[in-house]
Amino acid sequence: MEKANPFALIGKFSGGWPSRDIITRAFGNLELAGPYSIRFLRPGFLFLDFKLEEDMTRIWSKGRWFIGGHLLRILKWTPYFDYSKESSIVPVWVRFPDLPIPMFERNRLFSIANIVGKPLKMDELTSKAERLTMARVCIEVDLLKPLPDKIFLIFGNTPLEQRVVYENIPKYCTDCLHVGHEVVECYALGKNPRPDRSKPVQGDLREALEKKAKE
Repeated sequence: MEKANPFALIGKFSGGWPSRDIITRAFGNLELAGPYSIRFLRPGFLFLDFKLEEDMTRIWSKGRWFIGGHLLRILKWTPYFDYSKESSIVPVWVRFPDLPIPMFERNRLFSIANIVGKPLKMDELTSKAERLTMARVCIEVDLLKPLPDKIFLIFGNTPLEQRVVYENIPKYCTDCLHVGHEVVECYALGKNPRPDRSKPVQGDLREALEKKAKE
């Protein structure tokens, strides 16, 4: 794995992991377009090696999968992969509202999306130009870099200010280098107390309601 594969990903299970047979069958049921391989790393981690970009994009853009009742998160792989860290590079769905219709053409749209990050794919309505109120593209972005809320284009000979709208940008902690929370929410390095999970949430809620009823 020393050589960078642009279509490789890391799978990371949370809260346990299923057997190899279950994992293998689950990926087989996806009927991916091209060949791929699954390499089992240390417990809970997978190296997913795809030969086709469309397969990699399909798996990565969804972000989370459930296999055998266990959550599998999909992360970007780099040659510098570290088990204790998670990549800040993630796929994000991005909208371009009121984009001029001629710019829905794939090459033009990807050229526009490239200003934000690396375009991965369009959604079906955009690719078929069946929803012209906005173009929607899945784009590879780096959470450690600023994301523009507007970009400037030239349409014909006319300058155009184009809005950029992001859907569900993941949080990223620059302390523990994990996706899913910010520094102020991080307890991994001992800066904040860990949440008390000694009681189930439903139990806490029931106790609160019973207490309120007695008042």
